[in-house]
Amino acid sequence: MRPRNVSLSRALDLVREAVDGVRLLADQLVDLPLAEGEGPSALPCAIEGALALIDRYLDGVYAAVRGEVDPAGIWDPRIDAGETYDDEPDVVLHAWSVKDTIANAKRELRRARRERRFRREQKAEEKGT
Repeated sequence: MRPRNVSLSRALDLVREAVDGVRLLADQLVDLPLAEGEGPSALPCAIEGALALIDRYLDGVYAAVRGEVDPAGIWDPRIDAGETYDDEPDVVLHAWSVKDTIANAKRELRRARRERRFRREQKAEEKGT
């Protein structure tokens, strides 16, 4: 199985397409005449939902760029970095190896232990005062 490497430029293009879709929804909302006594349409909810999905997707992309999560977790066939072209520079986020995954798990464990120790120290200080 080929590694699931992510093309950052394709991921950002996907976000741009989603934003364009939201823009079309917003245009429909502006142009939509409301008959007297008619309630609001479902378009505002659709816009809000689409923006929430875009926000969550960007959270995943940012986490992958920062090395907090395996880029394979945000992989999608539309953003696959399988084919690269010399005339199109790109940033490729490489899927983690087993060694990378273990190193990240160890980092997360150390972070969790530090946080737990910090919380225990805070509780001890609160009891002491």
